[in-house]
This record gives sequence, structure tokens and C-alpha cells, in this order.
Amino acid sequence: MTEPKKIEINLYPYKVREQQGKFMDLLEKYFPFAFIGGITAVMLNVILLFLAMVSVLPYQALQKKWEMDTPAARKIDSLRKENASFGNKQKRLTELTTPSTAVSRVLADIHRAMPENIWLDSAIFNDKGLSFSGGVAKWKDEEYMVSLDKFMKNFRNQEYFAARFAAIELKSSRKAEFQGRQIMRFEIECKKPN
Repeated sequence: MTEPKKIEINLYPYKVREQQGKFMDLLEKYFPFAFIGGITAVMLNVILLFLAMVSVLPYQALQKKWEMDTPAARKIDSLRKENASFGNKQKRLTELTTPSTAVSRVLADIHRAMPENIWLDSAIFNDKGLSFSGGVAKWKDEEYMVSLDKFMKNFRNQEYFAARFAAIELKSSRKAEFQGRQIMRFEIECKKPN
């Protein structure tokens, strides 16, 4: 006869556990905590990854817009610089073409101050001031120097002239003859204030 098969049922599994050792015991005790911690860490990483991707989207759109607008911004900057240089050039040209003293007004003041017996031969304007030369004739028994002194006082009293020139001095005077008459030649220098 054949031997019957033996079936063994362990109704007390704790004996087997004692045989498995401490490692399995610790694994069974702490596995749920480790599993929940791992799942939580993975979920936290997924959430952080999602937040990072969501926060990067606006920056990517701005980056694309920036890349599209960069050439225009550079062109605007170059136009601003060019405009500033044109402004400087225009200012410089205006300074060069516009005299600081209106020559016509100075000549008008000199003309208003000039007595009938005085005339001008030349006038020279430069950055230091004005110098002019001319002649004076005796007139109505008035001496040369008296007429010349009145002339200089008169244009010192002219408002525009006086505001533009500080020192007015007679540089030279000499007697001469003009068309058979005795006259006096003079040179006057008017200096701009420093």
C-alpha cells in the first residue's frame, strides 16, 4: 500500500516568525510607515514639478516676447543715441552760426550815439570784443577830443551796447588831413566782460 500523503497545517504561524529573524520583524513593523513616506515624497515631488512647470510658462512666454522685441529695443536705443548726437550737433551749429552779440543792434547803438561830425571807417568784431576806427572833424567850434568824448559817453549809455561791452577805451588818436580839412583819426576798442 502506498503511504498516505501527509498534509500539515500550521495553525500557529508565530513560531515561523521567530525563525525568520529580526529583519523581517522590523520590515513588517515599519513597512507601512516607509511606504506612506515614499508615496508622500513622490507626490510632493510631482506637485513641486507641476508648480515649477506652471511657474515657468509665463517666463517662457516673456522670454519669447523679449527675443522678439530685442532688435526693436536695440534700434530704439540707437535712435535715441543718434537723436542725442543730432541735438548736440544742432546746438553746436546754432552756437557757431548765431553770434553772441547781435551785430546789427550794436551798430544801431553806435549810430544813435554818433554825432554828425564823426564817421567810422571800419569795425571789427571778434570773440574778445569790438574795435573800430574812424575820423572826427571840428564842428560848431567843438574840439576833436570833446566830440570824441561825447561819442564814447553816448554809446556807453546805450542799453544793449553797455550790456555787451565792459571796457571802452580810446586806443589811439592822431591828427590827419582829409579832403583839405584837418581831422583827427581814432581807434576805439570795446572789450567784452570776462
